[in-house]
Amino acid sequence: MNISDIIKGDLTGIGRYSFSRLSTYHTCQHQYNEYYNNHKRGQGNSFASYGTMAHSILESYFRDEISLDSLKDEYIQRFSDECSDGIQMFLPTKDGGFFEKDITSLYYNGGLEFFENFDGLEGMNVLGVEENFDILIEYKGVKFIFNGFIDLVVEDEDYLYVIDHKSKGKFKSVAEKNEYRRQLALYSVYATYKWGKPVKEAWFNQFRINVIEKFEMTDEIIEEALTWAVNTVMDIESEFLWLPNTSDRFYCRNLCDLREQCVYFNRNEDS
Repeated sequence: MNISDIIKGDLTGIGRYSFSRLSTYHTCQHQYNEYYNNHKRGQGNSFASYGTMAHSILESYFRDEISLDSLKDEYIQRFSDECSDGIQMFLPTKDGGFFEKDITSLYYNGGLEFFENFDGLEGMNVLGVEENFDILIEYKGVKFIFNGFIDLVVEDEDYLYVIDHKSKGKFKSVAEKNEYRRQLALYSVYATYKWGKPVKEAWFNQFRINVIEKFEMTDEIIEEALTWAVNTVMDIESEFLWLPNTSDRFYCRNLCDLREQCVYFNRNEDS
């Protein structure tokens, strides 16, 4: 047996990163260390439950498991079953506490309007649904395995379109949109590799506010995303302090899965 005919590459020591993993490092190094290095797990949140539910409905539709006409009823039933505790948001106050606001109706009505009016992306051919991939990237001398799940890849006659379903509201700024854009730029690398066509546009399907935010995909955007990714990989692999980010109290209280066990967040709360 010729071993070289079986083993096509040695990936020992090459890190495996998703966009979420890379982004977590920039959000809070302490959370990254606890979750990815120390393998701690916490609790979810109502925002994530809502997003997961809507993603699942769209996945079922694009896999031809449910019809376009049934999306509204599916949403009503799934919301009742999976978001039965409602959706609460905790807003930081000037005195260091939080104000609880119930936004269940806002989220429910936004999703209902979307599923009532969704046209199913008529005219597009579906290529990939929840497309899972692992690719070995080498860029600017840095190697890493990039892992992702692309919500949806569609095509017209000449081009690909990479689509990400998001429950978030409007982008607060161009800078914020550009940060999110990196995810689809990196996904476009894989899409072009697999299907052999360029990605013309990337779309954020912001279903809760019934908006599809589109932007043109260019080599410059992809190169910026790759540069950000390799710089982040290098930072992670040389990090040793793992400092907490305690400045974003909204994130700490509402979105961090480790909020109940975070010594930094709970220390601030106690004080």
